[in-house]
Amino acid sequence: MILRNMEENVKLIRENSKKQILSFDSDAPGVKSSKQITEMFNFDYCNVPNHYLAQGIKDWADLAKLKGMNTVEKYLIEKNII
Repeated sequence: MILRNMEENVKLIRENSKKQILSFDSDAPGVKSSKQITEMFNFDYCNVPNHYLAQGIKDWADLAKLKGMNTVEKYLIEKNII
């Protein structure tokens, strides 16, 4: 049942988007989960760069709060995500 729901959700995501990008926290558990799921479903992933971890930043909300939305936007543009 859970697998079927997951497959239906992935199908829905694929049918309603041009590109699928997963983003979890950039700490070790987040990166491990990102890689596992992106490999399973052939999604791309883009986590916050891990060099921000030393500053206590592990997700996009932290990065925006501490460095500003322009930093987030600039990074996503550099990665051709937006």
